[in-house]
Amino acid sequence: MAMILVSTNLPAEKFSGTDDKAKEITASVSKHFDIKPEHVTLGFHPGAKYWYNGNADPVMNVEVVVPAHMLVEDKIELAIELMTKAVQENYPEVTADRVVIFFRAHDPKLAGVKGKLMSKAIAENA
Repeated sequence: MAMILVSTNLPAEKFSGTDDKAKEITASVSKHFDIKPEHVTLGFHPGAKYWYNGNADPVMNVEVVVPAHMLVEDKIELAIELMTKAVQENYPEVTADRVVIFFRAHDPKLAGVKGKLMSKAIAENA
Protein backbone atom coordinates (compact mmCIF):
# COMPACT_ATOMS: atom_id res chain seq x y z
CA MET A 1 0.00 0.00 0.00
CA ALA A 2 1.04 3.57 -0.60
CA MET A 3 0.03 6.87 0.95
CA ILE A 4 0.59 10.30 -0.53
CA LEU A 5 -0.04 13.29 1.71
CA VAL A 6 0.09 16.75 0.18
CA SER A 7 0.23 19.79 2.46
CA THR A 8 0.28 23.28 1.08
CA ASN A 9 -0.32 26.87 2.01
CA LEU A 10 -2.47 27.28 -1.10
CA PRO A 11 -6.12 27.88 -0.18
CA ALA A 12 -8.70 25.07 -0.23
CA GLU A 13 -10.53 26.71 -3.15
CA LYS A 14 -7.60 25.72 -5.38
CA PHE A 15 -8.53 22.06 -4.82
CA SER A 16 -12.30 22.17 -5.36
CA GLY A 17 -13.54 19.84 -8.08
CA THR A 18 -10.29 17.89 -8.24
CA ASP A 19 -11.72 14.36 -8.02
CA ASP A 20 -10.69 13.55 -11.60
CA LYS A 21 -7.19 14.89 -10.94
CA ALA A 22 -6.97 12.77 -7.76
CA LYS A 23 -7.95 9.67 -9.75
CA GLU A 24 -5.29 10.53 -12.34
CA ILE A 25 -2.62 10.96 -9.65
CA THR A 26 -3.64 7.71 -7.96
CA ALA A 27 -3.52 5.83 -11.28
CA SER A 28 -0.09 7.28 -12.07
CA VAL A 29 1.35 6.31 -8.69
CA SER A 30 -0.25 2.90 -8.98
CA LYS A 31 1.36 2.29 -12.36
CA HIS A 32 4.75 3.74 -11.42
CA PHE A 33 5.14 1.64 -8.26
CA ASP A 34 3.13 -1.38 -9.47
CA ILE A 35 0.50 -1.05 -6.73
CA LYS A 36 -3.23 -1.67 -7.19
CA PRO A 37 -5.06 1.69 -7.44
CA GLU A 38 -7.30 0.71 -4.54
CA HIS A 39 -4.16 0.41 -2.39
CA VAL A 40 -3.17 4.06 -2.89
CA THR A 41 -4.38 6.69 -0.41
CA LEU A 42 -4.16 10.33 -1.44
CA GLY A 43 -4.76 13.22 0.95
CA PHE A 44 -4.73 16.98 0.41
CA HIS A 45 -4.28 19.41 3.28
CA PRO A 46 -4.62 22.93 1.87
CA GLY A 47 -4.43 26.15 3.83
CA ALA A 48 -1.55 25.04 6.04
CA LYS A 49 0.79 27.64 7.48
CA TYR A 50 4.24 27.20 5.97
CA TRP A 51 7.48 29.08 6.35
CA TYR A 52 10.04 27.62 3.98
CA ASN A 53 13.35 28.96 2.78
CA GLY A 54 12.87 32.26 4.56
CA ASN A 55 9.36 33.16 3.41
CA ALA A 56 5.69 32.16 3.20
CA ASP A 57 5.44 32.00 -0.61
CA PRO A 58 3.39 29.12 -2.05
CA VAL A 59 4.88 25.75 -1.18
CA MET A 60 3.80 22.18 -1.80
CA ASN A 61 5.05 19.56 0.65
CA VAL A 62 4.52 15.99 -0.56
CA GLU A 63 5.13 12.92 1.56
CA VAL A 64 5.10 9.53 -0.17
CA VAL A 65 5.02 6.46 2.06
CA VAL A 66 5.53 3.05 0.43
CA PRO A 67 6.92 -0.34 1.46
CA ALA A 68 10.72 -0.30 1.62
CA HIS A 69 11.22 -2.65 -1.32
CA MET A 70 9.64 -0.01 -3.60
CA LEU A 71 12.19 2.66 -2.70
CA VAL A 72 14.47 2.27 -5.67
CA GLU A 73 16.52 5.34 -6.56
CA ASP A 74 15.64 5.31 -10.29
CA LYS A 75 11.90 5.10 -9.54
CA ILE A 76 12.10 7.78 -6.87
CA GLU A 77 14.05 10.15 -9.08
CA LEU A 78 11.55 9.78 -11.93
CA ALA A 79 8.61 10.12 -9.52
CA ILE A 80 10.07 13.37 -8.12
CA GLU A 81 10.53 14.73 -11.63
CA LEU A 82 6.97 13.79 -12.65
CA MET A 83 5.37 15.08 -9.44
CA THR A 84 7.22 18.40 -9.64
CA LYS A 85 6.11 18.81 -13.26
CA ALA A 86 2.49 17.98 -12.34
CA VAL A 87 2.49 20.52 -9.51
CA GLN A 88 3.88 23.23 -11.76
CA GLU A 89 1.36 22.46 -14.53
CA ASN A 90 -1.59 22.58 -12.14
CA TYR A 91 -0.38 25.21 -9.66
CA PRO A 92 2.04 27.52 -11.52
CA GLU A 93 2.36 29.80 -8.50
CA VAL A 94 4.38 27.00 -6.82
CA THR A 95 7.88 27.15 -8.28
CA ALA A 96 10.02 24.01 -8.63
CA ASP A 97 12.25 25.06 -5.74
CA ARG A 98 9.16 25.10 -3.50
CA VAL A 99 7.94 21.60 -4.35
CA VAL A 100 9.42 19.58 -1.49
CA ILE A 101 9.02 15.81 -1.74
CA PHE A 102 9.94 13.20 0.84
CA PHE A 103 9.84 9.45 0.32
CA ARG A 104 9.89 7.15 3.26
CA ALA A 105 9.34 3.48 3.89
CA HIS A 106 6.73 1.76 5.94
CA ASP A 107 6.67 -1.83 7.08
CA PRO A 108 3.29 -3.50 6.41
CA LYS A 109 3.87 -5.48 9.62
CA LEU A 110 3.84 -2.17 11.52
CA ALA A 111 0.64 -0.74 10.00
CA GLY A 112 -3.00 -1.69 9.99
CA VAL A 113 -6.08 -1.74 7.77
CA LYS A 114 -9.42 -3.55 8.11
CA GLY A 115 -8.70 -4.07 11.81
CA LYS A 116 -5.64 -6.23 11.19
CA LEU A 117 -2.00 -5.97 10.21
CA MET A 118 -1.62 -4.52 6.74
CA SER A 119 0.64 -7.41 5.74
CA LYS A 120 -2.17 -9.88 6.49
CA ALA A 121 -4.84 -7.78 4.76
CA ILE A 122 -2.68 -7.52 1.63
CA ALA A 123 -1.96 -11.27 1.64
CA GLU A 124 -5.70 -11.99 1.83
CA ASN A 125 -6.36 -9.81 -1.23
CA ALA A 126 -3.44 -11.11 -3.32
